[in-house]
Amino acid sequence: MSSWLDQAVVASLVIASAMFAVFRLGPAPLRLWMRRQWARLRGKPMPVAQAGGCGDCANAPVHKPRGETRIAADNIRKLEIRPRS
Repeated sequence: MSSWLDQAVVASLVIASAMFAVFRLGPAPLRLWMRRQWARLRGKPMPVAQAGGCGDCANAPVHKPRGETRIAADNIRKLEIRPRS
């Protein structure tokens, strides 16, 4: 009986680990489906239309971190400091 219980515990942990790997590394539609199913099982439904993934990357505003200076690639040579001769 103990051997059967050990096998059941190991099998459930392997299945849970595989599900977590698919959730973290899988494609976005599959991850969203899994999140909805998990929320449905808990009784807290998720909204159907949810922004996320790379679909909104082009429209998202880019925030400039403090202390960072951005220079266009065309202007790099123009801004080089040349030694005095």
